[in-house]
Amino acid sequence: MYTIIKIMLLWNVSSNIISLQEFVPSPSLIISTLFFPAQWATEHIFIFYSICIAVLIIILFVRWNHVSGIVFFFLVLNLFRVNVSIANGSDYVLIMLSFWAIGMAFWPILENKKWNTLLILFFNAAVFLCQLQIAFIYLVSGIDKLKSEIWRSGDAISYIAHLDFFYNPNIALPDNHFLNLTLSWITIVFELAFPILIWMKKTRLVMLSIGVIFHLVIWFVLSIPDFGLMMIVSYLIFMKDSDFKRVKGMKLQS
Repeated sequence: MYTIIKIMLLWNVSSNIISLQEFVPSPSLIISTLFFPAQWATEHIFIFYSICIAVLIIILFVRWNHVSGIVFFFLVLNLFRVNVSIANGSDYVLIMLSFWAIGMAFWPILENKKWNTLLILFFNAAVFLCQLQIAFIYLVSGIDKLKSEIWRSGDAISYIAHLDFFYNPNIALPDNHFLNLTLSWITIVFELAFPILIWMKKTRLVMLSIGVIFHLVIWFVLSIPDFGLMMIVSYLIFMKDSDFKRVKGMKLQS
């Protein structure tokens, strides 16, 4: 559903941009075959997007399996190639999630116990590797900020507030050094703490809740909703059955 919405929002902008860029095919047969739909889309963008939406709708109504996972990953790769000039962090996260989702297929229980065990192991490995990659996104980002003088000093927040292209003009953030320093270190601590505390039962829901607030703030302050939404959606991969029961229990108590 996220991908369908993104296509609809990017359709007009993408159609204008793609007419100005030249698609250079790769000399590799494998790469050129993999991205053939993207090359074809340069001259048939309307048909390309229409087909993409039709395929995505079909995928929504079929039982998720390895075939639909591969089709979805193939489609996401070509969407990225078509819009590479206007891609952002959410597109890279979507590629990563769509790749690991290939292994998260639902299969009926088979009589062969060894085959069932292999499918379960494959599913669990895909989930864990996806979780690990999301955790590394925060870890790498946190380490980079920790090494950066402008983040440690708080100047990065001030610089962000002066980015006219991204910063939401409806939000007035006072240029106060203590506030900038505080916001900067909150960001650093959260990104370094997430890859550690997300694995612990007692702190998992807390970190996910903080993460939702963190990305909603980025959403509204920097006017880049797709990245925030993509990261929030990725949090579902960390939720256990016990976590859903705890959230449900909280709602009933409230």
